[in-house]
Amino acid sequence: MRDEELESTHPLRRMLHNLQIQEQVAEIGLQPLGPVETARLVEQAAPQDLSPEEVDLVVHESQGNPLFAVEIVRAWEARPGSERSSVTHVEASRPTGARRRALPPPKVHAMIQA
Repeated sequence: MRDEELESTHPLRRMLHNLQIQEQVAEIGLQPLGPVETARLVEQAAPQDLSPEEVDLVVHESQGNPLFAVEIVRAWEARPGSERSSVTHVEASRPTGARRRALPPPKVHAMIQA
């Protein structure tokens, strides 16, 4: 879970706290991938070579989230190059306001939001 996306009063926070006290769960903090690492992942995940502009677009839109980067590439597989940029832009409401961000497929997004 992302700390910044879960309110301090959310029941999951209390549950995790209790599990940590009982030493039944360990929290591993992860930082977003950097641009170089994200580009490398995108190039490995792509079934075909992507242009430098396409790689840069995925790096920018995924914001270092490896799941988003891979899912953008997968969503592109069935689309011609001219339609690809539309896959990365989805309006999403964030605690800090609405902004554009890359999202995984609806089922994965629903799991993340749950």
